[in-house]
Amino acid sequence: TTLAVGSPYVTIVGEGWGSIIKQISVAVSRGGISCSADGLTVTNIKIESPTQTGNENVAIHVEKSASAAVYDIHIQDVWFEKFTYAVVAINPHRCFVHNNYIYSTGDNSTDTGGAIQMAGAVQTTISGNIITGDAANKFQHGIYISGDISETVVTANAISDGFYSYGIHIYGTTFTTGRFGMIVSENQINDVPNGIIFSNSGVANANVRAVSIIDNKVYTSLRCVFVNGSDIANLIIDGNYFRSGGSAAGNPILEITQSGGQTATDVQITNNVFKDFKDGGIDLNNAVAMTGIRIENNTFDPATSGDSCITLDDPSTVPMPYSNIVVRGNRNVGAKTISVSPTFYSGYKQ
Repeated sequence: TTLAVGSPYVTIVGEGWGSIIKQISVAVSRGGISCSADGLTVTNIKIESPTQTGNENVAIHVEKSASAAVYDIHIQDVWFEKFTYAVVAINPHRCFVHNNYIYSTGDNSTDTGGAIQMAGAVQTTISGNIITGDAANKFQHGIYISGDISETVVTANAISDGFYSYGIHIYGTTFTTGRFGMIVSENQINDVPNGIIFSNSGVANANVRAVSIIDNKVYTSLRCVFVNGSDIANLIIDGNYFRSGGSAAGNPILEITQSGGQTATDVQITNNVFKDFKDGGIDLNNAVAMTGIRIENNTFDPATSGDSCITLDDPSTVPMPYSNIVVRGNRNVGAKTISVSPTFYSGYKQ
């Protein structure tokens, strides 16, 4: 059964979580609430779904809509698989997804479903959502955003307990000319392999510009933050608490890699805590050059004293050496060594 909304500025208000919309159709490609008009508000409703396989079933679907608001929704008993999400917004503008509770009950080990998906998210806020599962019933993605992320804010979400892949996954990013980038702040991500991921490999002209990753708490088994783009500029990573419980080979807590194209410029990594890593704290891994890099006032507490805290690519292996690298004011815990390798860059300071 699907509630389809085609008129603008419709408000659907339930009578609390006792108001239930049940997805009972297995064959439909969209279930629950579907909207293609501006100004939809959905609030104070509980949405349930039985196990559904092989379909792109969603609880709330908003397409090409401006000023939609989805908040105070309880979505549970939902099997998210085959590109299936609880809340999907396609090319939204000025949308608000806030204070929803989303719980997964389905094994998504081979599929790509998740809780919240935005295909483009201009001036959109995703905040205060609780996204969770358990050891047997996992998401692939907590929050998945692709396309234009101009002036998007992802803040104060709690993502925990049962994920195969990503807490917050940003893919193939672009920005509208004249608008600033994206803020990812004050999220708590726990028990996921990868925390905050900008994965742009293979996407033409994907960029990470004017992005701030600030004041998050991230506990993962692999990477806490991974940034990969063909155009990286004005990236701020500040005030975060990063902890890796496994950190398998090749998975430093924070990795920034340039996938080709332009020089990465103005990257600030400051005032963060890096704890319990086993394969590196910060790794700048570049195909071309980086300039204007600040790594300051971070605290490193590796699992063992031999783990490298900061690694920069050897300039002999890239087309141009890095320049204007500042690494200073960082501290260790428990008399473990802060290592920077190698240390012979143009403009290097410590």
